Amino acid sequence: MTGAALLLAVAALAGVLFAWIAGASAANLVLPGAAYGAFVWAVVQFVALPIADPAMAAAVSPVVLLLYHLVYGAALGSYLTERRAAWRVAGQL
Repeated sequence: MTGAALLLAVAALAGVLFAWIAGASAANLVLPGAAYGAFVWAVVQFVALPIADPAMAAAVSPVVLLLYHLVYGAALGSYLTERRAAWRVAGQL
């Protein structure tokens, strides 16, 4: 359970970092989000996971993890695109 909570906390921080990098962009962020997800996957796959849990790094399929991270990034980009459009309509951005 602690691992799941840590994963969610790191995912939230990664999302905040992406939102900060994207700034107030009016562009569609789905593809940049997916690219960001691939970047996060590379950091996790080749740096964080081998250090934190080498046994898990050897046991988990890199392709599956890449797909998970691509979906995460695309969903993050889609959410930010929609939220920013709503904020613009409301005059909050």
